[in-house]
Amino acid sequence: MGLLSGKRPNDLGVRNGNLKPPPSSPNAVSSQTAGGYHQIAPLTYKATREQAMNTLKAIVTRQVYLGMNRDYMVETSDGTSLRVTTPTGTAVEKGREVWLTLPPERCRALSR
Repeated sequence: MGLLSGKRPNDLGVRNGNLKPPPSSPNAVSSQTAGGYHQIAPLTYKATREQAMNTLKAIVTRQVYLGMNRDYMVETSDGTSLRVTTPTGTAVEKGREVWLTLPPERCRALSR
């Protein structure tokens, strides 16, 4: 059995403009809870809503210098690997946390 074995709850996500209330366990928090131990401040961002929707956190897993570019492999928290190329002046070490903004007009998906 895997670590995350079990059935996915069918009540996750936004419903009527709100997330599901947190359970009573001490490690559960929500920015939509009205006071109390479980309340946290909402995450903030300095971008438009559209820009924020295309921004994600990743960890650099590989960096290669390719003459005209630096070629990176980064991994998101769900295990998705992405290839990112940058100008040679950008240098980010392996293991470093990065935030990627993915402008839709500059992205393309490849499938097998």
